[in-house]
This record gives sequence, C-alpha cells and structure tokens, in this order.
Amino acid sequence: MFAGIVILTRDRFRVGDQISVGEHRGTVVQMGLTSTSVRTFDGRLVLVPNGTLHSEVVTVQTGFERVRSSVLVDVADSADLDRAARVAVEAMRAVPQVLDEPGPEAFLTSIGTATVQLELRFWSGARQLETKEATHAVVREVLAAFAEHEVEAGSDVYTVDAGPRLARLLRGDQDRATGAAEGSLRQTEDP
Repeated sequence: MFAGIVILTRDRFRVGDQISVGEHRGTVVQMGLTSTSVRTFDGRLVLVPNGTLHSEVVTVQTGFERVRSSVLVDVADSADLDRAARVAVEAMRAVPQVLDEPGPEAFLTSIGTATVQLELRFWSGARQLETKEATHAVVREVLAAFAEHEVEAGSDVYTVDAGPRLARLLRGDQDRATGAAEGSLRQTEDP
C-alpha cells in the first residue's frame, strides 16, 4: 500500500498513459493502492503490483507529446550515399505522421559486405499506434522514393548458381554426375 500511495502522489503517470514495465506494455486503465491495471496492446489485462512499479524501471511512452523512432535500411555501397540520404529525408518529410520539428534525419551507421546501413530518424506522436503508423508510412514512402530516384536498396545476401553438375550431386544423383565427370576427364587426358 505504501508503494501505491507513493505512486499516486508522485503523479509520474496516470490512467490513459502508455507504460512499459518489465515485459508488459500497454495503457494504464486503473490505479489503486495495491496494484495498477494495464491493458496490453494486444488486449490483455495485466495487474502490476505497485511494489513492482515502485522498484523497477517504468517507461512512460506518453510522458511527452512526441517520441523519436528509427528505421534501418540497407543501401548498395555503389550508390551515391549522400543522394540516398537526401532522398530518404525528403520522403520522410512528405509523410503526414512525421513531425516537422525536429525534422527527420538520415545517418550512415555501418558497412556491410556490399551495403551501407542508413538509419532513418523521425519524430511522431507518442502513442504506440502513432509510432507504428509513422514507421509504416516512412518505410513505404522511402522505398517508393528510392525506386523513383533509382537508389538501389542493398542486400548482403548472394545467390550462387553452381551449375547443373553440383545440383545433381546435391540431389543425390552422384553416380551419373561422377560418371559424367570421369567421362569428361578421360576425354581431356586422351591425346
């Protein structure tokens, strides 16, 4: 009960705020002296003991009006990287869910085998659905802008086509493949 009194008097979060504590995330629907009721984002009711809320780290997602989100996208390392960043920023600026202030940003963050990773940062409303909708729109619009401006999105995945002989070997058709290989070997050895 003491923890409940402390939580209620400190007023760090209220009914309607979206919080995260431990592995539970959702909207506060009721606050009492012994526990706080949270409706998770997937519709479950979780009763969190106030002792837990008092002793563990609680993230209040709606503690401020806006939050920053990030999306990572790989760009081919052969692309004009400065141009790719400009195209991404302009595409994010056109998304209605992305706030103008602070403005969206794009930073090169790491190098892959044949790619460079571009981190897209943007601000949106603080509620969970607002951040999900903004992220969805940013991914859609940036990829569309990359296609329109011929900025090649990258992939570190390579496909190797080893040819029909290896394919037969992998299927277990070793006798035919071995026979064919020996036959071609005999042909090259004969003068």
